[in-house]
Amino acid sequence: MIGQDTRRAGRPRRAGGQDVVTKPHFLTLDAMRGVAAITVVLFHGARLAGVQTMPHGYLAVDMFFALSGFVISRAYDRRLAAEWTPLHFFRLRLVRFYPLYALGLAIGATRELLLVATHNHFALPVPLLFGALAAGALFLPFPVGQRGDYLFAMNPPAWSLFYELLVNIGYALVFRWLTVRTLVAIALAGLAAIWVLGIHAGTLELGGTGAQWPGGAARTIFAFSVGVLINRLDIRTRAVPPWLLLALVVAIGASPAHWGVAFDLAIVTVVVPVMIAAGASATVGARQRGLFAFLGAISFPIYAIHGPLLPIAEMAAQRLPGVPRPALLAALVAALLVAAWLLELLYDAPLRRRLRHVAMPGVTPSARTTSSG
Repeated sequence: MIGQDTRRAGRPRRAGGQDVVTKPHFLTLDAMRGVAAITVVLFHGARLAGVQTMPHGYLAVDMFFALSGFVISRAYDRRLAAEWTPLHFFRLRLVRFYPLYALGLAIGATRELLLVATHNHFALPVPLLFGALAAGALFLPFPVGQRGDYLFAMNPPAWSLFYELLVNIGYALVFRWLTVRTLVAIALAGLAAIWVLGIHAGTLELGGTGAQWPGGAARTIFAFSVGVLINRLDIRTRAVPPWLLLALVVAIGASPAHWGVAFDLAIVTVVVPVMIAAGASATVGARQRGLFAFLGAISFPIYAIHGPLLPIAEMAAQRLPGVPRPALLAALVAALLVAAWLLELLYDAPLRRRLRHVAMPGVTPSARTTSSG
């Protein structure tokens, strides 16, 4: 989805002496996803900073799921209705997810192995460590009590990638039966579950641990279904300045913690769907396209690797007592932005091209479709 932001096919360009038509994409949605990923990093970086700057940063995940539904539907509905089997789709989605997921897992595993090697009291027992590593390599959850019961002990934020992959696969499996009416019913069921579970928990920060799986499933199903419906019904808003949408992403994350679950439910139920429709309608000026494309490009890499890097940064911070903690978090975010860009350019994109050639020769994905990147 990197490039010109438009609902129509792009203007013809010259390539090898031939006129070709660029594919449609949504640059504002890319940028929204990138800013949302940064708010998640700031949310998780509260311990490093010593202050929580994004109390509602976890709501970015609901935006990721809705973006996934919108873009998956737009990019692949025709192929799923025509020649693709669910297996074709699964292969392509796994290729999209796995390289950066595996890198995040490797970083987390390296930290855990170093804890074992240095006989750190925080180290996991070796059998438990290798069990978590084996499950992680298969992209399967493995809750560990000593790591907060997170589904993915070595990279806790990976829980949302797991749910997103599951809902993507489920979408392909039942695609032929997913009429608009059925999607509305599924979305309403997911919404009801979100309200019940959210009110019971007092928050929508649900899904990351073994005990929270119903909340994670409900958030995923509702937001993804809404995203698909926005595309299928071609729901759009009047033109909204793209910068306003990016500012709104930040404002949601930075909203006071005491606003509570009522705020969470309003954002997920109403605001996020409207923002997706508005982002799909927005047009980015020529001067901003480079920045918006950059934000889209770094979104998945920064999300995939920040989880295991934050504890490493926290340990390093203990050796720098004179440096203000917020400055350390700011430096980490800046380093992550550079690292994410380099990973997209030198690691993820080239590796995915090779893997696609092996898994699905001759197939090119229609768009950048992972909600997290």
